[in-house]
Amino acid sequence: FKFTAKWCKPCAKVEPAFTSLYQQHYAQADFIKVDVNEHEEISVEAGALSIPLVVCYKGGAVVNKLKGSNEEQLRKFVNNALSP
Repeated sequence: FKFTAKWCKPCAKVEPAFTSLYQQHYAQADFIKVDVNEHEEISVEAGALSIPLVVCYKGGAVVNKLKGSNEEQLRKFVNNALSP
């Protein structure tokens, strides 16, 4: 899950990398964007107190979280999450 908002400049900065990762790995995992303003309950439940925030779930449980807009860290985060 990527927690984001339309007004968030760091979220917009990392969006191209998130979209690219989705295009590369959509068959391996679900990539879901959650607007914190539109889905406040989900955002609070996930602990999205600052955005952008990417949360990796496996089997319904949180495995890892990544805060911030560093594209290289995002790529590593997704690749690590998808590795066996």
